[in-house]
Amino acid sequence: MKSAKVSRREAAQVLGLGAAASAALVSGVSAAAPASPSVVSAGPSKVAAEEAPVVSAGAHTAGQLVAPLVAGSQLGRWKVAAVLPLREGAISVVMARGSGEHFQLDVVARGQQRAPGETDFFQVMVVNRGDGSTSTHEEEGLAAMALADVIRTNEHTAERTGFLSLEQRAERARNHLHEVHES
Repeated sequence: MKSAKVSRREAAQVLGLGAAASAALVSGVSAAAPASPSVVSAGPSKVAAEEAPVVSAGAHTAGQLVAPLVAGSQLGRWKVAAVLPLREGAISVVMARGSGEHFQLDVVARGQQRAPGETDFFQVMVVNRGDGSTSTHEEEGLAAMALADVIRTNEHTAERTGFLSLEQRAERARNHLHEVHES
């Protein structure tokens, strides 16, 4: 019997990993600490200003975009190990499999190249040190789709300044290498 090829995106849609299922994927994270540094106050604060934690703009942006996920949150069958701040046009989310093995997902501005996770404004890329021709591990691609579902709920209100597409990031890297070789 000959089987037809089915893309990961089609398989995920059939399996119900779309936006309607994102609430189930992030179950258990609503009780997690807020991803943004906003504070709800019931009265005057007794904490001195110098004792308040300082949160970089890049960390705030990352927190807004992937809220309610924070380090330690569960996203489907994966655990969020770290949410790293906006740097060089992307935020990175380090995920852990059930075995404890880590992998990285980068969130970049939407560009021309296809990505496992895509939203209106962003793409979630699996960092596998490939050049686009390296096969994506199924598990990592599904995690990218699940993270895109979370981002989809936040992207219209989160800060988008500073994000670059994969193509823009590659161009910057080429320009930097050119500058280094000319020096």
